[in-house]
Amino acid sequence: MSITLWESAILKDQDPLKQAVQLAIAKASMIFGFLPFVNQATDDNFQWKTTYSLEDARSTFRALNEELTEGSEGYAELEFAMAILGDKAEVDRLMPNGASALAKKLAQKAEGVGFTYNESFIKGSRATDPREFDGLQTLMEEQITSSQTITSATSGGSPLSLTVLDAVLDAVRGRNAIFCSADLARKFSACGRDSSVAGFVNYEPNDPRVAGRGLGAEITYYNGIPILPIKGTFNRDDILPYDEISSVGALAQTTSLYVARLGADGVYGAQDSGVQAHNYGNVQGSVKIKADVEWVAGMGVDHPLAVARYKDITDAAIVS
Repeated sequence: MSITLWESAILKDQDPLKQAVQLAIAKASMIFGFLPFVNQATDDNFQWKTTYSLEDARSTFRALNEELTEGSEGYAELEFAMAILGDKAEVDRLMPNGASALAKKLAQKAEGVGFTYNESFIKGSRATDPREFDGLQTLMEEQITSSQTITSATSGGSPLSLTVLDAVLDAVRGRNAIFCSADLARKFSACGRDSSVAGFVNYEPNDPRVAGRGLGAEITYYNGIPILPIKGTFNRDDILPYDEISSVGALAQTTSLYVARLGADGVYGAQDSGVQAHNYGNVQGSVKIKADVEWVAGMGVDHPLAVARYKDITDAAIVS
């Protein structure tokens, strides 16, 4: 069974410390209300592989009293890895309300774990830092078939085109999420106010999956698919800014949008055994009381047709 981190965090009858740090992580990003996590078996390096069909099998006809001839088939693999995310908190044992001060500090550290995962989900690269996991951008560039990356760019990129976006949506089976920058999400809202551009943009208020956003939180939808802006720390729009190199013209002024099918049979979060929190209390030989949070986590894609990238988008109003 796969559930989101937000759903896991609000389960009853679990360790209070673990629940508190899960809630802190879940509040760090909107993706934790939508991305399901599975407990994934791995090798000693927290790595695993997924085998998928190339869908090139061809069966044959036969006549009466004729034996079947074996048809063709083909398979390929995708490789993934988890990373160890974590942090520790400590306060002086003589600090007033030391236990509550430690809990508050650990919650802040756990939120940082959420921010780290959030950024790596898109931009993570083991080639850049072997201690992290590969995110969507790296997987699209290194492992997912190139036909799942779509662009209509002219020199230096082009505004997002809803015609092209519809083709990107069509490239993903069972699509149920659109990931983009906050700025691009606002552009959807802007074009949604213009019926001549996008009459298929609507809103759904009070979505409970928007972890920690509270009353009034809402999701923007395009053709019934939620648009999930990926933001950095302190609400900064710095994970998918307009700084990607354009395919034509090689100018650093474009961004990408990702369409995905979220689920155990699509794009999913992976973890070893869930979020772990430890309270060590007063450690012998130290004046501090200490606690830490660790999470062995990453992401995987069950099949290449579960994700597509729309790249070379410039900072301009959306067009039809």
